[in-house]
Amino acid sequence: MEILLNIMISRVITGFIFGLLKSRGLFVDEIVFAIVFFVLMVVIPVIWKGNTVGSKIVRMRLLPEKGNWLGSLSRRYAIVYLPLFCSALSEIFSNHMGEDLLANLFAIGVVFLTGLLWFFIFCHIVIRWIKKDNVPYFNRYSRIEAVRITGGK
Repeated sequence: MEILLNIMISRVITGFIFGLLKSRGLFVDEIVFAIVFFVLMVVIPVIWKGNTVGSKIVRMRLLPEKGNWLGSLSRRYAIVYLPLFCSALSEIFSNHMGEDLLANLFAIGVVFLTGLLWFFIFCHIVIRWIKKDNVPYFNRYSRIEAVRITGGK
């Protein structure tokens, strides 16, 4: 839930930034989103000692492996952002399909690989759900523990 909130907040901030600007495009939009999402997923948790905006809302705290806050948070960002980035690339390439066969095959390949990536993520989530393992893949592979905050803190 925390990740979804951070993605939605990043999209809203990105939309607000482009609301102030006149020109925009999918590529520029994705670059700005990546920067905003990086700030929300890496910079803010370093400053707030393990809290993202989304984790504050759902009352959780991220505890990266000791001594490697920046590395763990950066790995988590990359793991979460990779499928979003691939989806954006797929949209960019599929919007520019034309007469060039090689370019079209490349675009189809990118779309296929993106679909495959999302399929593997979905399968991983289902397998973890069946095994009753509640640790999300992005926390597991970035060595981050998400801890529920209870009480007045």
